[in-house]
Amino acid sequence: MVATLSCATLATGLLAALEPGVTRLAVAGVGALAMAVGLLADISVAAGTTVVLVAAYLEVKRRFGLWEPTQLPLALAVSTTCLLVTALAAQLGSRLRQHSDSQPSPGLATAPYLAPGSTLLTLAPAQLRLDRERERAARFGSTVSLLAVDIEVTDASLDERAQASARRVVARLLDSVIGEDDVTFAWDERTVGAVLIDTDLEAAWECVGDLLERASYASFAERSASNRRSLADCARLTGVAVQAPAPTEPTAGAGPVTESGAGATILADLHARVRPA
Repeated sequence: MVATLSCATLATGLLAALEPGVTRLAVAGVGALAMAVGLLADISVAAGTTVVLVAAYLEVKRRFGLWEPTQLPLALAVSTTCLLVTALAAQLGSRLRQHSDSQPSPGLATAPYLAPGSTLLTLAPAQLRLDRERERAARFGSTVSLLAVDIEVTDASLDERAQASARRVVARLLDSVIGEDDVTFAWDERTVGAVLIDTDLEAAWECVGDLLERASYASFAERSASNRRSLADCARLTGVAVQAPAPTEPTAGAGPVTESGAGATILADLHARVRPA
């Protein structure tokens, strides 16, 4: 995506060089602002702002007497390229913001006991991310769902290292069935989950089914016996999916509703469903 954005930006610069007089600077300015707005704002806001900038560019051409029929192809090329720059920059900016949000805050660790080096979060940052995504979904009319998978080791002959290896396989399978912007987390060494962004309940259940199917033929290393074991023969997996409720709307005349701890409650309910006491 970065390479495509770079090419589109270069194309804008080349088109600017074809412009006569003052409009050369206008195109360069529109291109730079289009990229900046795209990186910093949501795509709908960025696109609207770019349309206004392109209209200003066309007005500059008209005011300086540089508008004529032969300029139409160049004007169309400039307008299209600026909109393309905005769209690509908005996608890149969105991914960068989501990646930043998925990083644990200082003092909030990941869960290395399941998959060292993975992006599995512990509950505290997962709760914060869930609340943030619910608020975003409410603003933009999208949906957030959740899934959880419990890994119950049924073979008592497995030592602690082999059990950990089996659970790491499931954690890696979870990463493989969800989207790149989704967020994985763990309650403990046995139960993992994911916040599925822009995903409805049906699609969340499809992720659960896909994970359980892959787990049915997955294997893990039992180093003490120097062999590999079938995950299905040694562990029982239970999966559930739910749709995250929307944030509570304030009642008429009331102040804003605070939902401190709402994410914690949602995750606690999900844990109780996948792993009843």
